[in-house]
Amino acid sequence: MSPWTAAASQSHVDKGQKLRQEGKLEEALTEFQKAFGIDPASSIAEQEMRRTSAMIEREKALKSTPGAEAPKPEERGLTLSEVARKAAEKRAASIMSVPELKPLSREITGLKMVNRPTKVLYETLGKLTGINVLFDAEYNDTRHYSIDLSRTTLDEALDYLALLTKTYVKPLSSNAIFVTQDNVTKRRDYEEQVTRIFYLQNLTSPQELQEVMTGMRTVTDVRKVFPINSQSAIVVRGTVDQVALAEKVLMDLDKAKPEVIVDVLVMEANKTRTRDLAATPTSGGKSGLSANIAYSPAGTGTGTAAAPSGVRLNSLGSIGTGDWVVNMPGYMVQALMKDSSTKVLTTPQVRATDGQKASLRLGDRYPYATGSFQPGMGAVGVSPLVQTQFQFAEVGINVDLTPRIHAGDEVSMQVEFEISNIRDRIDVGGLSQPVIGQRKVNHIIRVKEGEVTLIGGLMQATSSKVRSGVPFLMNVPWLGRLFSSENIENNNAELLVALVPHIVRTPDITAENIRTIATGTESIYKLNYAQPAAMPQAPAAAKPGTGPAGLPALPVKPSAGPAAAPGTETPRSGPPLDATPPPVQGNLAQSPDVPGIGRPTAGAGTPVVALRASATEVPQNATVTVSVNVDNVAELFSSPMRLKYDNKVLKLVEISKGAFLGGDGQQITFSESRVDEAGTAIINMNRVPGAGGISGSGTLVTLKFQAVGKGVSAVSFEDLTLRDARLQPIAVTPPSTAITVK
Repeated sequence: MSPWTAAASQSHVDKGQKLRQEGKLEEALTEFQKAFGIDPASSIAEQEMRRTSAMIEREKALKSTPGAEAPKPEERGLTLSEVARKAAEKRAASIMSVPELKPLSREITGLKMVNRPTKVLYETLGKLTGINVLFDAEYNDTRHYSIDLSRTTLDEALDYLALLTKTYVKPLSSNAIFVTQDNVTKRRDYEEQVTRIFYLQNLTSPQELQEVMTGMRTVTDVRKVFPINSQSAIVVRGTVDQVALAEKVLMDLDKAKPEVIVDVLVMEANKTRTRDLAATPTSGGKSGLSANIAYSPAGTGTGTAAAPSGVRLNSLGSIGTGDWVVNMPGYMVQALMKDSSTKVLTTPQVRATDGQKASLRLGDRYPYATGSFQPGMGAVGVSPLVQTQFQFAEVGINVDLTPRIHAGDEVSMQVEFEISNIRDRIDVGGLSQPVIGQRKVNHIIRVKEGEVTLIGGLMQATSSKVRSGVPFLMNVPWLGRLFSSENIENNNAELLVALVPHIVRTPDITAENIRTIATGTESIYKLNYAQPAAMPQAPAAAKPGTGPAGLPALPVKPSAGPAAAPGTETPRSGPPLDATPPPVQGNLAQSPDVPGIGRPTAGAGTPVVALRASATEVPQNATVTVSVNVDNVAELFSSPMRLKYDNKVLKLVEISKGAFLGGDGQQITFSESRVDEAGTAIINMNRVPGAGGISGSGTLVTLKFQAVGKGVSAVSFEDLTLRDARLQPIAVTPPSTAITVK
């Protein structure tokens, strides 16, 4: 097959793949068939043709199946494996986390119950907050408990009850909880386990990942942990609180490491001074007398022929003075002065991460022999020569630095500093080996940023004096100068090394990382979370008007949008009227709409809450009813409230629900709790989930009081929260009324 055929086939394959990605399966199949026809040996063409045919058959099968949806245009180009992958991703994305409670009301302004069983405590709390309570079938606690909760949240109240009654609470959904006995067996059976993968961003080695994982596992007691070194990730499975604590620990440990740049200043100065003075006889180039008498028979000449090395015995008698040669000494006069100086300044920089070793090498690598060997036996293909092994010595400036950056702009450094050079060469076994001079400093210092620190200094002064000449004569005063030579050498070397650290990244440790958090007991891990701050609500604008019959309009908390009662003149502008209308005689409990009782009439679209009393003045031991009415509300779903009255004047006898919240036939949840000693009543009303809200006007609650003492008692709201079907608050102004007992 020629390269042109393969290239033509591949071009059709590329075109077919592009068409298939666009969802044009038939055109893509045609291109793959063309590619296979051009090059039957093309495996890719055969695979793509088979894969595209399967995609077309799948689409035909979907079209022939009744009720099956046709694939979307962007999904037509997906292969079977890609479709399966996308379905798996969609399925994985739909996996839900642990349920989180979303009650109708998280705030509990007051709840006091004395000598009640556990189930009653939990059910009452559930009614107040709009959550359903399910008990374990095996749970049977007949003991009674007393609680007094004031200004707390649902989560805190559940923790109080669980601690008091030794029970375990598990959320089942957003509005339901499961209660069972708190012991090891029940927790193992019912406590949720969650899985989480943590990706760490600031680790640089598998060893650091192991250290972080070990610390997290030790603190959280999570047993199922696995590190992924290639991803710098940790897979954790444990209880909800254990995994949340592991997240806190890992977030505090996964910090970018501090870094520092260190300026290294190397200053070296060498000075050498040499003086040579000589006035002495010399022999053979050396000072002193050295007479060499050699045998040179006469007649041998001075040619290049070598003199005989020996004498024949029969020639001994003929040896005379002319057969001997003596070298005469010379005389040398020398006066030489040599002065040399060298200065070296090196300023390298080293950047290092906190706790990590950084190395700097400035210089050369010189080889030196470490050994040699020769094969013991000669063989074919084996060299009989000596083989020598070499290693390399780093000569120059070598810096090894391990910094540790502290708070307060301080740096600790473990420094290993070495300056070396080739001082000489010697002959070892026929090989010239270098003699390396070395100056080394190794210590730990702690300095401030920008501070210049001298880590080592060396001052070396060497002086040498050498005299040579004729013995005895060189020691004669003054005369000895003529028969000797003198060499004086002075060497001065100074070395100074300084370090200057500059921090380029400081430790990023915040107050959140070092604060103490509550994590439960020795055997049970439990985390507590702060409640999100509620958004401040702007008070509704009040219109001029009067309050209920017999009461002036409240100047501090005016009714939201009330108009004047019928028969009361309302000015067009100016402040609300403060005059008290004449009291209305008679029992008006059955006629709340009769003019003159001070019922506020809401403006169009403005929700209003009103307290309407059957009478404002009653004799002692008489009864009076107060109804809580709403006007112009939209999609009202729940209405938790807390009422306050004077228990020395009034006694709350009965609380009955009104007909408005369930006026469309839907069921409602109604619960009430009275604390006569404190003069408070807690009432919670809400429609069942899924029923939506109700709009209009009507009565929410009717309160029946008995006059027990003389005086004036105000009936007001300490807390009133109306919520719509989306659980959003409805802005209203809590009203107030007063009842006088004569």
